Amino acid sequence: FTFGSVGLSRWLMPPTSYLPKGNRNLVFGVMLTPPGYNIDQNESIADRIESRLRPYWEAQTMEQTAALPPASDFATSGPVAIPPIENYFFVSFGNTIFMGASSKDKELVEPLGPLLTSAMSQVPGAFGFAQQTSLFGRGGSATNTVDVEIAGQELGSLRSSAEALYHQLTQVYGYANVRPSPLNFNLAGPELQVRIDRVRAANLGIDVAALGLAVQTLVDGVNVGDYRLGGDTIDLMMVGLGEPPLTPDGLGTTPLAVPAFDGSFQSVPLSAVADIVSTTAPQQINRIEQLRAVKFTVVSPADQPLEAVTDQIARMIEPMKRNGQIAPGCQVNLAGTADKLTEVREAMIGKWHGWTWESLKSLGGSRFFLAMLITYLLMAALFESYLYPFVIMFSVPLAMVGGFAGLALVHAWVPSQHLDVLTMLGFVILIGIVVNNAILIVHQSINFMTGRGVGEGDTTERMSPRKAIRTSVRTRIRPIMMTTLTTVFGMLPLVVMPGSGSELYRGLGGVVLGGLAVSTVFTLGVVPMVFSLTLDAKVWLYRKLGWPLGEIEGSEGGA
Repeated sequence: FTFGSVGLSRWLMPPTSYLPKGNRNLVFGVMLTPPGYNIDQNESIADRIESRLRPYWEAQTMEQTAALPPASDFATSGPVAIPPIENYFFVSFGNTIFMGASSKDKELVEPLGPLLTSAMSQVPGAFGFAQQTSLFGRGGSATNTVDVEIAGQELGSLRSSAEALYHQLTQVYGYANVRPSPLNFNLAGPELQVRIDRVRAANLGIDVAALGLAVQTLVDGVNVGDYRLGGDTIDLMMVGLGEPPLTPDGLGTTPLAVPAFDGSFQSVPLSAVADIVSTTAPQQINRIEQLRAVKFTVVSPADQPLEAVTDQIARMIEPMKRNGQIAPGCQVNLAGTADKLTEVREAMIGKWHGWTWESLKSLGGSRFFLAMLITYLLMAALFESYLYPFVIMFSVPLAMVGGFAGLALVHAWVPSQHLDVLTMLGFVILIGIVVNNAILIVHQSINFMTGRGVGEGDTTERMSPRKAIRTSVRTRIRPIMMTTLTTVFGMLPLVVMPGSGSELYRGLGGVVLGGLAVSTVFTLGVVPMVFSLTLDAKVWLYRKLGWPLGEIEGSEGGA
């Protein structure tokens, strides 16, 4: 039974996720507009998006929104039912736009994400996405995400590799579930480059650093020092006069004062020592470990656990490296909450590296092992024996297989329920719950063997081990079933009843219910048999060594 429970638990163990998403009544969206848009253009975009969403916040029921044009879900390419909008906001900051909405039906929020995404797709040249925020995500971000980081030194190969990887990710998970950072990694902006001719600059006696400082002064201004006034530090900026106003076309005609042979200064245009080149360049460059990088945050779909998504992305990257879609000089790493999930899983159950000291240290320091050790030591102190608590601990593997069976049933009913961190806590809780039934049987058996219990016919007697075990099971089966049934039916609403917050604890409740039910049924058979075999071995060993048998002295030796 023990080895079968361990093997079946390993077979039933599902892929893991980090944290449940919850059902927060907020959908948040981000849209990136082409560079150079002014406030009037952003207001025009706001009017265009709001005209698409207005019928949904004017509607009051699902029947009214059903008659409106459906929103296309980029993840499934199909129409979805949209609830009425209760609140909506739109904020423009530079070339980035933020928007969000809440639903009048608090139980149906997620479909507003495709609605806002489809509204943003109406804007030419813009890129945006929106989705329901998580209860546990920082800043409303999702909790089950995989960060795919691609980094390299050469900007051109990095951009082409990132575009190929982004296309592949969006083909599998949809545009709404893949967030690039920076958002405009594949959208170049206009740039004016001043390329200094070092030979001509040297011939004219112009220092390259001084020339760069002069150009920076004309364009943005440069900080040349600070001034303290009344305890405050004020930056001193050197800027161009702006007369006449500086324009991109007029930058090359800007006069520079250069030293002449006679010690005086002469004026030469900037174009005499530098080439003014109009080109395009990334609007933002991120770096990871000093390498230029682009990051894609992939949100795990509701019906796929985070662990399965991580493995799928890893299998996707390898062929792209082999066929050259990802340049050889680019590095690809997986991070995000996938790393946090690995850390939590190692903290809960440890990590097996083989028969090494690291494996023993990892398993010995896991929360699951510590919970079992503390439970065992506590029972050893109460029973004043290291042997009897060992018998009781045989009920734990039975609870584990029951917990995984209960989680599998919940997952079959609600596909979005995975083995997340909150569900893992259910297995730790099980250790303290399932040993109670075994404690009742073992403790009552010891009482009957020592004469401290009430025997048959209401007379106190010292029973043989097997008779004591049979009597303890017969007298304790009623309270065991009573406590088990009250616990099971008391926690059943936590699993089967819908409502706010039910998605957070449904998995934990399923684990506890399944583990308690299965362990109760099999504990009534396994624990008495293990206890009987243990007493038989103890009698044989003590007689072999000539030691006193204690509470089982004068017994039948298991016969």
